[in-house]
Amino acid sequence: PVMISVDPARDTPARLHEYVRYFHPRIIGLTGTPAELAVVARRFGAVIRVPAPGEPGQVMHSDYLYLLDTQGRVR
Repeated sequence: PVMISVDPARDTPARLHEYVRYFHPRIIGLTGTPAELAVVARRFGAVIRVPAPGEPGQVMHSDYLYLLDTQGRVR
């Protein structure tokens, strides 16, 4: 399983590694640049809102679970 963080400013690779261990030892935590995350969100129909640095507000996102086959198709 893979969990994708939408807040790369706070969810560093080290922090993600620590966080996903609370769920299962085989879960992989991933993130990317805001542009990369926007591409993934569009592809899967997810909604992301991350305030700009210094902007008030909270990180918000949809919470979807996807099952992909070996060709990367949503099942």
